[in-house]
Amino acid sequence: MRKFFTLSLCLFFMTPMVAFADGKALFKSKGCAVCHGADGKKKSGMIPKVAGLDAAATAQKLADYQAKKVQSKTAGMMSNNPKVKSLTPDDIKAIAGYLANIK
Repeated sequence: MRKFFTLSLCLFFMTPMVAFADGKALFKSKGCAVCHGADGKKKSGMIPKVAGLDAAATAQKLADYQAKKVQSKTAGMMSNNPKVKSLTPDDIKAIAGYLANIK
């Protein structure tokens, strides 16, 4: 019983770190860092800073881009980006969680 508790506790604390690492890797591999900067803090012209934003709001925004529900000057860049289109719901959660944890 004690081993099970210890294992459960370890998995509980490791899961956010794994999700954070996955989000960071996805942020880079999907090309997000090219426009938003390696740490998501780059803001220039029409490109917003994405670091430190609420995870749920970021996830919803990405889903809305995929569904082409966002109407703005930058929406076309995001909605028509093949890498944004290829994100799974789990990818979106991981990226949004990673960005939310950047201070």
